[in-house]
Amino acid sequence: MEKHLYDIWLQALLKSDLERIQPLMTYYGGSENIFTADEQSLRASQLLTASEVKRALDKNLNEARQIYQTAVKNGIGMVAFDDENYPAMLRHISKPPVVLYYKGQWPDMTGLKVSVVGTRGPTSYGEKTAYNFAYGLAQNKALIVSGGACGIDCYAHKGAIQAGGLTVCVLGHGILYEYRNGAEQIRNSIPQHGMLLSEYPPEEPAMPFRFSKRNRIIAGLTDCTLVVEAGTNSGALITAGEAAEQGKTIFAVPGSPLSGKSLGTNNLIRMGAETALSYQDLLHWHQARSQGTRSSGTPITKEMVEDIRKKTVPLPFCWREPVHEQITFSTLEADPPLHQQENSMEDTPSAVSGGTTPKVSEQPSAVSGGTMPKVSEQPSAVSGGTTPEPSDRMEEKPEMEKNMPLSVQKKDKSNKIPENLLTAEALSVYDTISESPTDAMTIAQSIGMSVRCVQMSLTELELLELIKPVSFGRFVRK
Repeated sequence: MEKHLYDIWLQALLKSDLERIQPLMTYYGGSENIFTADEQSLRASQLLTASEVKRALDKNLNEARQIYQTAVKNGIGMVAFDDENYPAMLRHISKPPVVLYYKGQWPDMTGLKVSVVGTRGPTSYGEKTAYNFAYGLAQNKALIVSGGACGIDCYAHKGAIQAGGLTVCVLGHGILYEYRNGAEQIRNSIPQHGMLLSEYPPEEPAMPFRFSKRNRIIAGLTDCTLVVEAGTNSGALITAGEAAEQGKTIFAVPGSPLSGKSLGTNNLIRMGAETALSYQDLLHWHQARSQGTRSSGTPITKEMVEDIRKKTVPLPFCWREPVHEQITFSTLEADPPLHQQENSMEDTPSAVSGGTTPKVSEQPSAVSGGTMPKVSEQPSAVSGGTTPEPSDRMEEKPEMEKNMPLSVQKKDKSNKIPENLLTAEALSVYDTISESPTDAMTIAQSIGMSVRCVQMSLTELELLELIKPVSFGRFVRK
């Protein structure tokens, strides 16, 4: 334990320039060797600035010893960069802390670890969502990491604790500093259900810049980051940016387009973050990742997230997958059954922003011998534009085959779907669906396709009566 004196000294020497900790440790083999090194060695390493070399030659451990004794006296543990139980993923971030102070029980870091972040002033929707996600994840042995702030952080910690799980609170100040932010009660209970963690000495006060600085640790400790609710310029987006820089997956919970507190999360999704609709989405992602399946989302960079923080309006819509127009429809129900409404991936038009609504008329279909909808233009109070009439048509089938139900056509062809009936993507999706229910996220992870493209394919297959929806957004073959 005395060894940590040198780690405390080294962290004070480097201050915020921690990107050099890895090369220094590699060059010298440990903090004690850096402390005992002479001037010639320190200068020869070319890893310290002239002012740092001057301070390093002071060889004074008094301040480090005082910090060390305060920590020990108050039951605060320490873990240093070259200790065996230092978090492995944290070693690989750009500025890893030399020493971490913690109070509570050091958790198992081998399973799924999720950072849950969001606004300090959430809506009731955000509060419930943060709690429910954390509760469900913790029940499934995931470690919940957050920042101990009021708002989303607080509800994430609370959900993990009440599920009987473990949670880590990464502070922007020393563990002994009494920071009154409205979340003191939940923060003080965390050592019994996980740990408080800080890179700052125990009595170090809170400063605004330290909260944004600690976000790299929140992201660095975890496998992925979940942004529950965040407006423009939200600090939660700083954590998302750090996660992006570290190559971590970012999940975002969609919110109301009318709520400014969801602008950041909605823009993250539009930028390419994974959409999280249930805590199970993260569990499925973790399972697929452990099996070597790649994520279906679009890679996001730190610069992209920083750009989102500056946006005060939603990002413009753009397709990230090609639009497949060769889709034919066998039926169009004006009022689908309730279970289909619940599982529908299409938005219902509403009189919100002014526009046009498609008017449906019937004409012979080339798919099942029945009718297919013809889209014509008719003014509406939705968006102010018009919907073009589809121009692409499938090749005509022989008359006998046209008049056969689709299910009979499939049986006659030994369940082999004609190649010209579906897009290539829809064929791939159809091949993964069996008699057992499966959802879009699971399909996307199994075949390496984006969730958006899978959803389009599922819609195509459902309209062609090749699959049918069951509970919770899952599908089976007909």
